[in-house]
Amino acid sequence: MSEIVIKKAQPTLEEGEIFARFFDETAEGFFSALLGARAYKLISRAYVKSGNSYSYKNVSFVLSDSEIIGMVSGYCTSDKWMFNSRILEDL
Repeated sequence: MSEIVIKKAQPTLEEGEIFARFFDETAEGFFSALLGARAYKLISRAYVKSGNSYSYKNVSFVLSDSEIIGMVSGYCTSDKWMFNSRILEDL
C-alpha cells in the first residue's frame, strides 16, 4: 500500500505549474477561460511570490510514492486583506 505524505510547498516554477493545473481544475477551467494559454504561466509566477492568494506559502501538496496527487490551498481571512489582489495583472 502506498504511503500518503503531506509536504509544504516550495517556491519553484515546476511546483507552480502543478499548483496552477490543480487550481484551474478545481475552478472548472475558469482561469484557463479567463487568461487563455498563459493561465498556468501567470499563476505559477504568482505562486513563487509571497503576499498573494496564489502563493506557495498557502499551499501543501499530497504525495503518494513521491508523486504529487493533490493539494490544499488556504489562508486566514485576516491575511487576505494584506495580499496583492492584482498579482496576475502585475506579472
